[in-house]
Amino acid sequence: MTTDAKWLTGIFLGLACFVGLLVSMASKHDRGAPTPVSPESAVREKGETEPSFPVNMPYQVLRDQTYGGGVVKVGIYYDVLVSGEVTGKNLEALLRKLYSHIKERPAFKHASCQKEFFVAAYASREHFEAGWAQWIALLTRFTQWGQDKPNVSINSRQMKYLYAKPEVRFGLSEARRKEAYKAIWDLEGRADHEVDLEAPLDLTEGLRIGQSVTLTKETPFSSTLAPNAPLEAVLAWSDAVGKIPPGTTIKVLRRIGHKDDLWYYVEATAGIGAMRTEYGPGYMMRTWLYGSMPDDVASGLLERRGRIGDVLLEKYRKETADKYGITLEQLEQIGDEGYKKDWPASSTYYE
Repeated sequence: MTTDAKWLTGIFLGLACFVGLLVSMASKHDRGAPTPVSPESAVREKGETEPSFPVNMPYQVLRDQTYGGGVVKVGIYYDVLVSGEVTGKNLEALLRKLYSHIKERPAFKHASCQKEFFVAAYASREHFEAGWAQWIALLTRFTQWGQDKPNVSINSRQMKYLYAKPEVRFGLSEARRKEAYKAIWDLEGRADHEVDLEAPLDLTEGLRIGQSVTLTKETPFSSTLAPNAPLEAVLAWSDAVGKIPPGTTIKVLRRIGHKDDLWYYVEATAGIGAMRTEYGPGYMMRTWLYGSMPDDVASGLLERRGRIGDVLLEKYRKETADKYGITLEQLEQIGDEGYKKDWPASSTYYE
């Protein structure tokens, strides 16, 4: 070996030792608590990457919720509120760093266990509390789908307007328009709720007093309501329940709440003229009607729900526009603006 070759070899070995020392120091530092990082990283197991240097991305944990467990499936919802320099690069770095520590928890150590990770960053507490998954960045991984490394998504709508200067529109500040945007969510939720009460989507719940329906299949029918007790009486009643044939027309006389369910008191008749059969008034439990309702009842119900919903929406939109001193057209524009900028939605839930 020449003198020059020996000299070059010595330099190479020296550099290799120096790099090894740096890697060792980084590994020791990495065992500490999670710290904000950037996406530039070294390759880890199964193609995963972990960022290697810190960024200005303080965060506060909003939710740390593990579900499942054991050797079948385990998952986690881990949500943080971020501040500081909120950029796509910093968000991805933070989520990857959090993920790298979460997956080391004992609950995620079973080799054969299906694992699900939802690690989300929120730009405001309002976005989180709205309950509509309005994250600004989200990391997910599902091992049962063969996903060997996490995927990070950035909410471009929020990022685009995160540092935009607030403006006044229609005489309303941005804060006031955000209130109106939440009110739009509320009025739509309220209208949907009232439609469900007035005309339930479950056909068996939506029969009204005076409504007639021709059954499409054999259906249970009883001359009495089910007794509450004792068990022997309930069993005897169950054995005595009869059935009426397809083609029988029932007319609802009363709606009755009994034994935590809805019952109908009905007239039941089949045939016409000399072939007419009257089964007499009797009782039918809501669940007995599953599969017995004709198609025209379903289509009629949907049309009725649409009419009720249109009336309610028009009423509540007018009330909301009047409240904020704007026109219906301006209210609609605020709805479009809120969607475009992904403003926090309303957290009100109707049930």
